[in-house]
Amino acid sequence: MPDIDTAALITRVEAAMEGVTEGPWVAEFSGEQGDCVIPHDAQSTREAVCVTRLYNKVADAEFIAWCRSGVPELVSALKAAQETVGYQHGIITQYEDRLEAAQAETERLRGLISRVADDYGLVGLREEAGL
Repeated sequence: MPDIDTAALITRVEAAMEGVTEGPWVAEFSGEQGDCVIPHDAQSTREAVCVTRLYNKVADAEFIAWCRSGVPELVSALKAAQETVGYQHGIITQYEDRLEAAQAETERLRGLISRVADDYGLVGLREEAGL
């Protein structure tokens, strides 16, 4: 999966949504207009946000209508996920720091055990400590 700058993506999506007609939008069929997307409170299909005329007109209109509410929901979910990841990263960093400190302390104590064993000729102490 390619690296995605999610902060930049969110900024681009939010910029693209600025000034867009309020939603939600609905897909509607009109004998006069064809398959179109209109604001939910529109009085007529003549107030269409867009009219679809390609191969999959109905599916295209439904997808475009969904995007008006769906894209902001996805942005909110992505922001929430980023916050969760940031929080979890902080916890992992704390545990990594604690692990590093514990490993350093373990090495310090092993050195101390080795010196005591050497100074007092305690071969069994070395073996018990796994040294």
